[in-house]
Amino acid sequence: MSDRDRVIAILNDEVIGENVMEKYFNIKNMRGVRMLLEKNLNRMIRHLEEDGAIIISAQRDKVDNSNIEYYERWKKLNNIKKDVPQYKKEFLKWFNTKQTKSLINDLRESGYSYVPVYGGYHDKNDRTSLTDSYEVSFVVYNIRRDRKNVDFEYLFDFAIELCDKYMQDSVYVQAPGEAPNYYDCNGNIVNSKSSRKIITNDSEQEFFTALRPHRKAQRFTSDISFESVYINPKPSSIFNRMVRVSKGELLLD
Repeated sequence: MSDRDRVIAILNDEVIGENVMEKYFNIKNMRGVRMLLEKNLNRMIRHLEEDGAIIISAQRDKVDNSNIEYYERWKKLNNIKKDVPQYKKEFLKWFNTKQTKSLINDLRESGYSYVPVYGGYHDKNDRTSLTDSYEVSFVVYNIRRDRKNVDFEYLFDFAIELCDKYMQDSVYVQAPGEAPNYYDCNGNIVNSKSSRKIITNDSEQEFFTALRPHRKAQRFTSDISFESVYINPKPSSIFNRMVRVSKGELLLD
């Protein structure tokens, strides 16, 4: 099985089989997710181009200097004395869930509209990566729920703030009508080139999913790849739609 097929299999197991709506959004009785289809993707891309957006995650793929203190605290609370890969994986599942819930709360309070996306991730140059699985990211548009027009600089500043708070290597930023760039938590551009190319279903991409900044600056690209990406399920009722929209989710139907 190829690396690409293996990660797609993991996606099918972990994303489709998990109740993400209850896990992250406290919405019960709505299991599963759905594949990002062309019609949904077209709307997502249109908003990227016309309104501008950022793409941010709160998750980490390994235990490193950014989260080692949390890891040591977690081991102590769970009376774990050994330091083995399995414990690190368990910690990352707990840590990433906690961080993602915190990020969702920040997005809700910000007033911006967002789309949660679930994409597989595999770094073929890092066989020691602990997360060969899916990652939750958020496409945050320069669209306010109060319908007020705001300068894109406010969203840019918010992106840098979130990048720092959630210890991310970079955050994707695309101003309206411009090519995107990745910025670090100091507001510096870290990609080596910039393009507005959108990649779909291209198996040659190293990071063939979604919306995840590449880890090392010399390998950065501003292209986005949208293969094997999942989004939240359709609303189960008018009330469910109203609740989700009121909390900031932008529905792509």
